[in-house]
Amino acid sequence: MAGCRFRKMPGPATGIVFLPGWGFDVQVASLAGLSGVLGPEGFLDPASLVPDLASGLDAWGPAPVHLVGWSLGGYLALSFAQAQPARVASLTLVGMRASWPAAEIDALAARFQADPADFLAWFRRLALLGLPAGWQRFQELPALPLDAEARKRLLAGLSCLAGRIPRPVAGIPTRILHGAKDRIAPPAEALSFPGCPPRLLPRAGHLPFLRGLVGPV
Repeated sequence: MAGCRFRKMPGPATGIVFLPGWGFDVQVASLAGLSGVLGPEGFLDPASLVPDLASGLDAWGPAPVHLVGWSLGGYLALSFAQAQPARVASLTLVGMRASWPAAEIDALAARFQADPADFLAWFRRLALLGLPAGWQRFQELPALPLDAEARKRLLAGLSCLAGRIPRPVAGIPTRILHGAKDRIAPPAEALSFPGCPPRLLPRAGHLPFLRGLVGPV
């Protein structure tokens, strides 16, 4: 499976890297109020995320970054921080469940394989609930291909969640944000680390409006 290229979104450089949730690429950051961030051009590939992001950071500059991971991207942000802690100044983890039971992931994967386009549209609508005109604005963004390579990455993204237990990374300042109206990762199942409980955002869904909430911890 080919790796993922990273690019900077329009706007002044922020020192923020945004790893999106399942079914999205860096374009979705604009719906959350973020600009000038570095992120993946296509769907994330869990198997190659660490070298892919390291390569992107090599081109972006030597300074440690503020790494923001949303949902699946949060799990992968933790993987990168564990592998290359010197390159991460802070972690912001958004909309993460404490764990995804394997049986639940298997059921979601079966639904996706049965009709990838329909399942992806359903999931995206659910993920964007709570953002002003979120689904409408998302449909105005350039569409991502749903070819064989994309479907492989999406299935790999689901598989990597099954039974995975996130662990904090020692020495890296971390915050956890979670929408109080999240229907994909219900607040009762939100990620929490010792000494770092989630901050519940009252009107937010799975993807909160993040402007002013991310960056240095």
